[in-house]
Amino acid sequence: MRKWYEVIQGPKLQVPNLLWRGVAPPKAQFLSWLAWRGRVKTISLLQRFRALSSNVENLCLCPFCKLETESVDHILLQCSEIWKVWSSMLQWWGVSWSIPATVDGVLLWWLGTKFKKSVVRIWRLVPIAMLWSVWRLRNECVFKGNQSNMDELGEIVKVRVGLWAKSGLPKFHYSVHDVVANLNQGMLLADLFESGMIKGSMPYAVCSQDVVNGVLSCFRSIDSSDCWIKIVYKFYGEL
Repeated sequence: MRKWYEVIQGPKLQVPNLLWRGVAPPKAQFLSWLAWRGRVKTISLLQRFRALSSNVENLCLCPFCKLETESVDHILLQCSEIWKVWSSMLQWWGVSWSIPATVDGVLLWWLGTKFKKSVVRIWRLVPIAMLWSVWRLRNECVFKGNQSNMDELGEIVKVRVGLWAKSGLPKFHYSVHDVVANLNQGMLLADLFESGMIKGSMPYAVCSQDVVNGVLSCFRSIDSSDCWIKIVYKFYGEL
């Protein structure tokens, strides 16, 4: 029965696993689940349920762009200001995309993007951190009158990903700063460990000179010998 349901539903069946089986805080997971189901209490949803008058035009607009009606997909994804932050998250990972039109589409796309097992758990924290951070900023703008700062929002999302990974993932050997500022280097090391090209455990590992030549462009200095070297990985991406 389950296999038949998987065939009918396809990747949609995996979205709850993305949202609920990670290490993000329960509140962020729940908000992301509501967004996926289209149940976040935006202005358009409240008006649909007749919990808010449709005559208050100023309240209906997105607090970020102030151009479109605030719907779930608009406030969390389609708004031109928020879209820029999503794009910066993809640049952070070195990934390009054609932005989906819905939150459901984003989560399905996220599931379909392949990374090494060692980093995919961090990758899957990003959309949850993004949805949670955008909604919190939205509430601060609406209820406290704060001004939105999209550059700051992007950094907050990265820090949240780093904090959640650091506190929740077993054998996570990087600092929050490593995740925020040196993500590509950390992913490279994780790939080398997983492939077996580097042997040992963080922060000490042994690898061949050929591997050293491949990572020299990413790291500043290295203590090498003729055939084998010891890499001493420190915080902040230094060796």
